[in-house]
Amino acid sequence: MAKGGLNDRSELVPFTAVGVIRRFARIADAAERLKKGGFDGCEVMASHCHLLDQFWTLNVNKRSDEYGSATLENRVRFATRILTAVRERVGPDFIVGIRMTGDDFQEGGLDMKVTE
Repeated sequence: MAKGGLNDRSELVPFTAVGVIRRFARIADAAERLKKGGFDGCEVMASHCHLLDQFWTLNVNKRSDEYGSATLENRVRFATRILTAVRERVGPDFIVGIRMTGDDFQEGGLDMKVTE
């Protein structure tokens, strides 16, 4: 969590490349547990400064690697790979949704131009 509370974006510590890959597996593991537990689907949170939102929001993402802020494609790569990992783990018969912010009303944040 960020230093100043849940939505404080001032002092975030970036994941290493290994940390990024671990997140793919952990989120896919969680979806698999839901499926085994009898749920019909899951929803991946990508809003309100949750992890995926931090990757695609310019005022947070300061990375210079393949997940970096240089392009929109780079910024959404993390979320795309997470969703791919989840889908591969749970198969086609399990609902996989994503909840994202349309506009976070912060300078340098997501806005309707980007999310459309």
